[in-house]
Amino acid sequence: MHFSIRPAALAIAVTAALVLPALAGGAPPSLIVFVSHTGVAGARDVDCATAAYQSVQDAVTAASDAATVYLCGRQPFTGPVVITKDIKLTGDRGATISSNDNSAQPTADQIPAQYLSGPYSGLRPPDAIVAILADVHVRIDGLRIHGQFVNATCPSHADDFGIIALGSPGNGATVGLSDDTVTGIGSSSQPSCGGLGIGLLLGRYFFPTATGVRLVNFTAHAHIQNTTIDAYQSGGIFADGASSTVDLHASIVRGSGPKPTVEQVGVQISRGATGELTDNLIAGNEYNGTTPGIAGLGIDIFGGCTDVGGGPLDTNVRVSGNDIANNDLGIFVLQGDNSSQCVNPAPTPTAEQIVANRITKDDGITNTATEIDQYGNDYTGYQAGIQDSGNSDTITHNTIASSSGAFGPQMTPPGPFLAPIDIQSYPTTSPLIHANTYNGRPTTPPYPGQSGAPTHAHAAAHNSRHFTGQHMHSPRAHHGARVAASPPA
Repeated sequence: MHFSIRPAALAIAVTAALVLPALAGGAPPSLIVFVSHTGVAGARDVDCATAAYQSVQDAVTAASDAATVYLCGRQPFTGPVVITKDIKLTGDRGATISSNDNSAQPTADQIPAQYLSGPYSGLRPPDAIVAILADVHVRIDGLRIHGQFVNATCPSHADDFGIIALGSPGNGATVGLSDDTVTGIGSSSQPSCGGLGIGLLLGRYFFPTATGVRLVNFTAHAHIQNTTIDAYQSGGIFADGASSTVDLHASIVRGSGPKPTVEQVGVQISRGATGELTDNLIAGNEYNGTTPGIAGLGIDIFGGCTDVGGGPLDTNVRVSGNDIANNDLGIFVLQGDNSSQCVNPAPTPTAEQIVANRITKDDGITNTATEIDQYGNDYTGYQAGIQDSGNSDTITHNTIASSSGAFGPQMTPPGPFLAPIDIQSYPTTSPLIHANTYNGRPTTPPYPGQSGAPTHAHAAAHNSRHFTGQHMHSPRAHHGARVAASPPA
């Protein structure tokens, strides 16, 4: 029996190469179901001209396990599409599944009855275009997932997703994406609401309810290649929760910064997830508003900090060979202990590997939001190529470059905090840092300019402003706004 969950969903990580079983790759005609806007119920259903379905959901419901659902033509089909079986979605070039405003929610009749009660009762249904809600294997190849949602208010929890994948703790849903585009996910009615508009959510450690959040640790695994996720309101890909994994390769994750109202995160691996990010372009996550401690993050690896809404540590995440361009903070590693309000690093090795990436910022200083370091110094903005607050992490052979002093180095308050590699605004433990360059020359932190003694209470009070609310991500990926998500929801 498959594990399925109520319409309540969401947030990520991966191991090395996640190999998905072949799903309906060369399926015979009897295992291919066709969807067309001219489909006729009861038709022969052997090609697009004889399609028997006009709705993707109807086709998925009728299809057998391991079948292929084929979308005909370029005219968009509307979601939500709820999947609780092994299946492959593909179609003609340009075939699209779009949101249906705010009605893109799984309904009670789409979820097995045994999962509408007990530990899963009371979870808030998410808005999602494609929702994978079972321990199943799903492939999505060559499709476009697109759409804006309509929200009456700005909720306290994350919502409006392109694709969500949620399975049982420790097992999980498995999804493969190849040659897809997930674009324009956000809220047309609440475009300034942080937490709305996330391209892909894999797993979720905390889940929103009507009265708060609940620890559920839904799990998912993803292998993603040659896929573009862009024009999102808040985030590109989030892998969240213990045992969730993500393998992202040769893909594009692009935000739409600088933005004055919403902090954007390209890829987040959080609360016990792990993964491998290789040979991708991750760009355009910048914040130019005034809220203190907020910055756009290219890659955010966040774990620990359970006293302020975090979760398990993320260990052995590998980030290598990526182009990371025009983000306020290119790569952010925050693995905190569980008793200092996310100020001190984890007491055990996290062993993240940040290797041979190209990190650039060619648009100068765009972030001017107030930042406070561990010494209580106030800065007028924060930008860095890499920030590490972990334990025994490796940062080697990275090529960092900026124009107009975007990454400084400049640590003298009250100016902006700018660094190629930041291991000093907040503490890290035993990092291995060597063979990195900045603007063509070797660079080794720490850099001069800071003064004072560490002030834990000051830093913790500053961090605590950002652990309220229930957003999915750590809205600002450097210490000043470590995790804008108390339990993330």
